Amino acid sequence: MKLKFAEWDCIIVPNYYVSNNRKALQLVDMVTEEPIATCTVNLHDIPVNENEILVKDYSENEGMTRCLVEAGIIESEPLSWHNSGFVSIGRYSLTILGKSLFDIKLS
Repeated sequence: MKLKFAEWDCIIVPNYYVSNNRKALQLVDMVTEEPIATCTVNLHDIPVNENEILVKDYSENEGMTRCLVEAGIIESEPLSWHNSGFVSIGRYSLTILGKSLFDIKLS
């Protein structure tokens, strides 16, 4: 799936965190396939169900939530907010489209 994040035209790549098998999303450049951003964070102390992700929307990822909402990957309203250091992390539900990304078999 293609989307625009900041000045990059990207492809969204679904993945999983090895430590707990939670869903992860990454962006790679559409032309070079170089990594652009990791959209999610994996905070072990925050409960997340199989259809939710924690979105990294700070520092170099500022604007990530808006990008994922506009692409139809996550719902527009967070389920909850969680403090992590000096930032707040939003927990979001995946949309039907967002869930379908993970139905694709990764090689």
